[in-house]
Amino acid sequence: MMKTAKLLFFVFVILITTSVTYTGIHYVDANSPNDPGNGTVSDPFRRIQHGIDAAAPSGDIVQIRPGLYSGPGNRDLNPGGKAVIIRGIDPDDPTTVGTVIIDPNFNGSGFEIISGETSDCIIEGLTIRNADSGYWGGAVICESASPTIRNCIIVNSKGRYGGGIGYYQSDALLLNCTIVNNHCDFSGGGIFIDNSNVTIRNCIIWQNRLDDPENSNGPQIALEYHSNASVSYCNTEDGLLGTSAIESTLSWLQGNIDNEPKFASFDTDAEPDTWDFRLQSQFGRWDNNTTQWITEADTSQCIDAGDPNSNWTEELWPHGGKINIGAYGGTPQASMSASQLGNIADLDHNDTVSTSDFAILAESWLTQRLLLPQDLDRNGWINLADLALFAKNWLWRQQ
Repeated sequence: MMKTAKLLFFVFVILITTSVTYTGIHYVDANSPNDPGNGTVSDPFRRIQHGIDAAAPSGDIVQIRPGLYSGPGNRDLNPGGKAVIIRGIDPDDPTTVGTVIIDPNFNGSGFEIISGETSDCIIEGLTIRNADSGYWGGAVICESASPTIRNCIIVNSKGRYGGGIGYYQSDALLLNCTIVNNHCDFSGGGIFIDNSNVTIRNCIIWQNRLDDPENSNGPQIALEYHSNASVSYCNTEDGLLGTSAIESTLSWLQGNIDNEPKFASFDTDAEPDTWDFRLQSQFGRWDNNTTQWITEADTSQCIDAGDPNSNWTEELWPHGGKINIGAYGGTPQASMSASQLGNIADLDHNDTVSTSDFAILAESWLTQRLLLPQDLDRNGWINLADLALFAKNWLWRQQ
């Protein structure tokens, strides 16, 4: 093994690495000393809306740094019809998933997407909580617009219709989101869909409610009037019994479950700051407070329960070769699987450990960063210990 390790060590020094330069990125940081700032890395905007307003009509990214975003410019956010990515997921820092918190403090919605946006308007990796639109779509209003919302957490919000999200005249995608503890007066405690066509996949929709106990119009999902929705690979409280459809069609497709999600921490009597919607796992759950993988006594059935065709390759091994349900599914913070499918050193997911995997390891040599797949011992530093683990798995092949 030592001979193999030495050979690999000397080979990696001759590999050429490349870096990618991104353009059209507008940075936002709640702790920026300047307001408004200019959206650069060194002088980011302080308010999210300023970043959106600065974006080009198509193709730009609004990169929001971790923090709490409240007040004017951080609520009722309007993409203005742009094909823009508004994200809290930083590809250079996987620890950021879920750490961008938009909190209107019940004085407005999180987003008002009302200007004809298409699926190329992407809302990604954000937590929206304590929102109140005053009418429908407590946290997110989608009217005459069809955005993609993915890897978002929408919690503790309210509206008259659709405590979490409200869709009207929309053809939208809702992917890998966690929608929990929202409520409304009339229909759709979690999601309200009116005169729309919505695809919901790989989501957790749980413990949403209607404020009127005699009302049965979908505490989790409600459709009304010429709507169509397809729901697949979702964990929805009470399953179909938690939904309703009036003059509409709800397609309850394959992969849906109704199981206690087993979040890391969720107690409605506790403050939302203490809630953690990562999934419990006996095999590894990321703890962002200690920045370590920890093990627990139980494992959520949402792990490996997502759509087999969804991209799971950002999840760290053991990953089971399938995406997790919920907001952390498909990200490096996805809770780990009981399945031993694959190999920790198969970095390109081609069922073998070979020179292509070694090239990936070499590109990140001596990098100190958390949640990288090349960090085989998961200690945040890619070094000789990882090379030794790689050598142990050299030429492994999936049987």
